[in-house]
Amino acid sequence: MVGSATRILLIEDDTFMREALTLAFGADGFDVRALEHGLALEGVVKRDAPNLIILDLNLGLGPDGVVLTRRLRTEGEVPVIVISGSTHIDDRLAAFEAGADDFLVKPFSMSELRARVGALLRRANHQTRRFLEVGDITIDESAHIAMRADSQLQLRHIEFQVLEVFCRHAGQVLSKVQILEKVWGNAFSDVNLVEVHISHLRRELERHGPRVIHTVRSVGYVLQPDRYTEAMVRQTTTRRALDDVDLWIRDGEGRVSTC
Repeated sequence: MVGSATRILLIEDDTFMREALTLAFGADGFDVRALEHGLALEGVVKRDAPNLIILDLNLGLGPDGVVLTRRLRTEGEVPVIVISGSTHIDDRLAAFEAGADDFLVKPFSMSELRARVGALLRRANHQTRRFLEVGDITIDESAHIAMRADSQLQLRHIEFQVLEVFCRHAGQVLSKVQILEKVWGNAFSDVNLVEVHISHLRRELERHGPRVIHTVRSVGYVLQPDRYTEAMVRQTTTRRALDDVDLWIRDGEGRVSTC
């Protein structure tokens, strides 16, 4: 089920089709606004802020789907699906050139339209979210979520901000004063705050992998995921060496076994 806050604007002049799609998407949990024409399109979009628009190519009253799509693109990037009974390639090309994200020919399966709607909404959601990725650390700034190695980090608000600063300056040594300025907004707070929160942040990060925030003595701290990569290479090399020793021991008669 999709949250009721997900809004679809449907513009379709065929009464049966309009009502059928309204009922189907409403049952899926969408908030559907259905119109017979697009004469007042800009006002409706501004007022209702739909997350996605489905519109018919050939409307009986007012501008057609191509004109409406072109007007929508001057207002923003809301996803648009054009539906039509036309199978002509020229109509598809005109819709795409106007800015449509998808084109579906009638008659169509409701399950296919649902799938296309879902794909466009996921893409739009991803594009509006902001991500930072450093090594195996990912920060979703919009959702205020930090991940390491596919595990969500349990961070307090300040620790999240500290990690965000480190990720934005990965490989750069930051002094305690610089961190105070970037996170607390001034350099006059107690520098011990930085030490306490970095200690907590390190503890949580290291629950999911080796240390990546390193202390540079007398200077500050640095987020250096390359050291993590180097450590993994060393571990792998050591493991292979131990495997070779194990093979030699199991040979049992002083012979060096070959792999």
